Amino acid sequence: AVASVRYQMYVDLSPKIEQIRNSFRKGHRAAVKEEKLPIEARILTKKDNKIWATFQSFHETISGRKTRSDDTWDLQLDQIDSGNAFFVYLLDESKEMIGGGLFNTSKDEAFYGVGVYNRDLFDKPLGHLVQFAAMKECKNRNINWFWLGEMLHLSYKPKPSEKELSISHFKKGFASHIFPNYLLKIE
Repeated sequence: AVASVRYQMYVDLSPKIEQIRNSFRKGHRAAVKEEKLPIEARILTKKDNKIWATFQSFHETISGRKTRSDDTWDLQLDQIDSGNAFFVYLLDESKEMIGGGLFNTSKDEAFYGVGVYNRDLFDKPLGHLVQFAAMKECKNRNINWFWLGEMLHLSYKPKPSEKELSISHFKKGFASHIFPNYLLKIE
């Protein structure tokens, strides 16, 4: 057998929201101050075909292609309607969607499922605002843990791409806890 360890990043949502925000990396703390930008974060918790269709179209435009089947999109909307997920989306001053993320939930944990952001606005903290709005929604739902994902390293096999490493570094800026995840592989 071969043993290896990977690391999972989490945010403990039990403290007050200001304490959680204050634990973020310095740049992340400043980025989640919503009053600084003319961007509004909204949360979809029930089925709304119009908003979801806007997100699907936005996702396809930004991605440059259709990345999943209509059935998959429908399943995700059903998860929102059943209370097992929610969608955080951002609107600009003209009420146009500029980003969003789907978060799946259980009784104790939430995680980021899918998201997309207007690439012309990458200089704005869109991802930061979506993550923080999701954390606040989780607190409202009494969810204790927000799973950010795996903390990636260059030494991992297969080697993560630069984009994957960048996303991992971004998420680490929110993490309050990093837990080891031991993997045993039996040949």
